Amino acid sequence: NLWLPAATTVSVDTVKDTLVSGISGFNGQIGLGIAANLVRPTTINKTGSGVLQLGGVSYVQNTVNVNAGALVLGGAANYGLTQVNVGAGAILDLRGQTMLQVGSVIGAGTIKNFHAAQTAATLITGADNTDGTFSGTFVSDFQNALLSVRKMGTGNWTLSGDSSGSLLGTLTVANGTLTLAAATAKEGFQTYNFQKGATLLLDNTSNAVNFRLGSGTVATGATTTLQPQGGELVIRGNGATAVREAVQTLTPGDGGGIITLNAAGTPGVTLA
Repeated sequence: NLWLPAATTVSVDTVKDTLVSGISGFNGQIGLGIAANLVRPTTINKTGSGVLQLGGVSYVQNTVNVNAGALVLGGAANYGLTQVNVGAGAILDLRGQTMLQVGSVIGAGTIKNFHAAQTAATLITGADNTDGTFSGTFVSDFQNALLSVRKMGTGNWTLSGDSSGSLLGTLTVANGTLTLAAATAKEGFQTYNFQKGATLLLDNTSNAVNFRLGSGTVATGATTTLQPQGGELVIRGNGATAVREAVQTLTPGDGGGIITLNAAGTPGVTLA
């Protein structure tokens, strides 16, 4: 177990001659790994251009500010009440790990999966039940190692970045609400899954944006699939401009689902 003070700065430099190029830039070797369990609430301010790995467990409320470089979560990591703030230019890298959980993710950086052996990865976030906004992007470095994201918890997670050109797997809304509303809010996942009690909200009230979920075919070459499992997709129109969404496949799972087009008082909302 590791007892840290209320605020801790951890600076990690790049390990010399270890950078590997990927679609989203260079990827460095882990410069410092912390595998201990965090047992006291703390704020970790990560600085330096290198890579910090957190591989322990924490059941208390923490904040990790990734101000520069990259944060990697180890295979046994579980930070269900920890908020990760990925600063502009910084990275949260899954490195081929699946089912890694953090309380919430905010910020303007990059969430990515880089894995040289081309293993897919899944980030689970939202367990702290808070509302938050992530204005950065999602990226996979290899088409055979796609990043998927699973939103848990009762909070509203707002995504305002443009990841429409990225190689991505599945975006799952398992609980609460996931909102795309900004003029830049567009995603490029192959599959969108919304489960019982969850809402995927495309809100064009202030910004009329077409094809927030992709134009029918995404960067991987796959067609866009909607996969409701008891949840709801809501598309709100814009008072001045008609909006349109495109999907190629609808595959309802257990519990079916609801698709709501809110077009009242607008020129129109189309899902085709």
